[in-house]
Amino acid sequence: MTVIAYSSKHRIIAADSRCSDASGMHLTNCKKIFTLRNGALLGTAGDSDDRDVRELLSKASPRKLPSRAALAEIKSRFEGLLVFPSGLVYLITVWHLEHQSAGEWAGSVDAITDSIVAVGCGFAFAYGAMEVGADPIKAVRAACRRDTACALPVQWERLP
Repeated sequence: MTVIAYSSKHRIIAADSRCSDASGMHLTNCKKIFTLRNGALLGTAGDSDDRDVRELLSKASPRKLPSRAALAEIKSRFEGLLVFPSGLVYLITVWHLEHQSAGEWAGSVDAITDSIVAVGCGFAFAYGAMEVGADPIKAVRAACRRDTACALPVQWERLP
């Protein structure tokens, strides 16, 4: 239940603020963008307690990204955008291979080579807005207007 957007032109990562869990949506102001110890920005979508993912990614660099196995060991549903100060962007995903929360977990780190990227349930609206020139803040705002699983306020950070 989220939307995260990044544009290399604007060097901005933005996200909505809606949280959800097994009991439904929360209209609280959920923090989704973090500045990691390594200087990278991380936009998060997934389990509400993603501290283990953030800790692992805080140690990462573009030359030393976490392995798929290390991500899978976290065993927490997660999708996020990791943006290094150099502008390199990675889609980080941890998911369960079966419908129930028992059994195998998997993880992936995928380099994003496009100048724009969006993830989460409102991604299509954010992509559309950025395709016609909107910055990620405006793109997330547009997604929040069109996707009922996304909600304002928009939070954002600019790469240094």
